[in-house]
Amino acid sequence: MISNIESQSDVATLISIFSEVWGAETLSEFVNNIQSNLCILSKNTNSKVTGYLFYDYDRREDFIEITDLGVAYEYQGQGYGKELVDYICKQSACVRLSVRTDNDIAKNLYTVLGFKEIHIVQNYYGVGSDGMRMEWKKDD
Repeated sequence: MISNIESQSDVATLISIFSEVWGAETLSEFVNNIQSNLCILSKNTNSKVTGYLFYDYDRREDFIEITDLGVAYEYQGQGYGKELVDYICKQSACVRLSVRTDNDIAKNLYTVLGFKEIHIVQNYYGVGSDGMRMEWKKDD
């Protein structure tokens, strides 16, 4: 189930998942994301937050940019990431994102969902950590 942030409990779980995925030292990045991007959550049948997706809508060029996606470790591999990306792809004719070139699980998910590689950005995630720009277009 996809939802917006509905409660303090949702926020607390969102922070917990973000810290689990990225590390507690990146909480300033979380604050930046929550202030400058839109957010949707995936929830299980018990309404527990299982994952999140931060995104931004570029009105000028008419596309959605996925800026961050995370699923709690205990829920990975159960379709929650796919559900979040599927939902976003239904909101726009074009969706773009960046993914670490060494993140094979995420790259596979995006490829299965119809994303195509645009180009590689060297050192996108820091020295020695390249990023792959990917794009999904409706009717591709």
